[in-house]
Amino acid sequence: MTKLSVQIFSNILLCVLVMLTAVSARMQDGFAPSTVHKVQWSPDGSVIAAGRQDGLFLYDDEAVLVQSHDAGKPVFGVSWSPDGQYLASTLDSAVQIWRWDANLRSLSLERVLTGGGMQLAVYWSPDGTHIASYEDADTENIGGRGYIRIWGTATWVLEQTPDGSFWVTSEGSYTNILDWHPTGLPLLMFGGFHDTGSSPWQNGVLIINAQTGVIENVLPPYPDVIEISGVAWSPTGDLYVVSHPVVTFHRYPSGETVRPPHPIIWGPINVYDWSPEGEYLAIATDVIHVDDFQVIGSFESQSGYKSVDWHPAGNRVAAGEWYGLTRSNDPTTLPDFNAYPISVAGDDQSLVDTDDNGSESVALDGSVSYDMDGTITSYEWTLLGGGMLATTATVTVTLPTGTHIVRLTVTDNEGSRGTDELSVVVLPPPPPITDLTGHITLPSRTPGTSAYAVSLSVKLADSGGALVSEHS
Repeated sequence: MTKLSVQIFSNILLCVLVMLTAVSARMQDGFAPSTVHKVQWSPDGSVIAAGRQDGLFLYDDEAVLVQSHDAGKPVFGVSWSPDGQYLASTLDSAVQIWRWDANLRSLSLERVLTGGGMQLAVYWSPDGTHIASYEDADTENIGGRGYIRIWGTATWVLEQTPDGSFWVTSEGSYTNILDWHPTGLPLLMFGGFHDTGSSPWQNGVLIINAQTGVIENVLPPYPDVIEISGVAWSPTGDLYVVSHPVVTFHRYPSGETVRPPHPIIWGPINVYDWSPEGEYLAIATDVIHVDDFQVIGSFESQSGYKSVDWHPAGNRVAAGEWYGLTRSNDPTTLPDFNAYPISVAGDDQSLVDTDDNGSESVALDGSVSYDMDGTITSYEWTLLGGGMLATTATVTVTLPTGTHIVRLTVTDNEGSRGTDELSVVVLPPPPPITDLTGHITLPSRTPGTSAYAVSLSVKLADSGGALVSEHS
């Protein structure tokens, strides 16, 4: 049984790469060693999706095989939905959408999105509303011209295909072809050439509006650089990294270079991933601190990496190689990581001011907030623009009619904080029914005659109106 080793010594977490190595000619999960094109941990960190040359594979956090699909077929891209309920994967000219059942630990195919060429990469937007894919124009000879497709996940309809063809200059990996802006802006970043049919081609970092398909900006590459191997926004979206024969950091949206080049002496690399908080970058076989480019750890590669992905807790990295999903024999010592606490403020609420006094009681519950590697020591409920509400996990507060944004900030035992927000809408009571019409049957006034009907209308208004009642 293949295992993931996470070793802890003196409270220092060791950054360990997932090991799925061969025992003689075959791996212990029953499959021969195969190129791993793309790896990604699920949002809760419980499973790893791996797109391999021989299919789609899922491993648990101990690197034990959970499930496999599409045996014998190359899967170049995988991407989890932000809520972890779905997994997108590429297969031939299609993007497959799988539903993940966490209880059964099983994937079931839900739908297939059909493209036009070989799908090489897929990316789920941070807000879950869109999926972007990159496809090669040639389904037989991969490498060269390609196209970007953008689907909406509400209707699963192809919404945009940006004009012109794109040219990926990297070879062997499509991990960082595209990247969504992390704050939910409908922006896609692409690094490479763009051919609109006119000369010269655009070359650089292209910013694409996913809603319109229009290229809004072209940020030039680093001076004297022709080929771009990959791009990636920082977790905050104010910086982005570009890899060429050097790695450069730039400010968004100006494109200003804010970090000196980090040389990669053995050639271009397009395999890297930001840590969840943006402090570190796993790149090639190094983990570097982005402020000063100090290498804080390294790991060996037997065949060259094609994909890396940080665990959501930020304490280890999974990496896919040309010949398997491996780890270094000499684990890399990283600083004492502290996983940030997860704040859960609850679902948005909509209430009615039932007694018409201008306000309503609202129950807030943040007790399901958690910390992966410690405990939560404090809770702070605040009203955006209105100050502190409470300092307990659960509380009932009174809010006036209107729309309010309530923020829950939790602090763990290491002093790290996490935040979450919910919207609370307090509606005024509905107005009373103002018009009633009908008929009333009255008994006969004269003995021996039949009863008769009389038309009746009533008008009402609340006590704040001018009309209290009227009838006829």
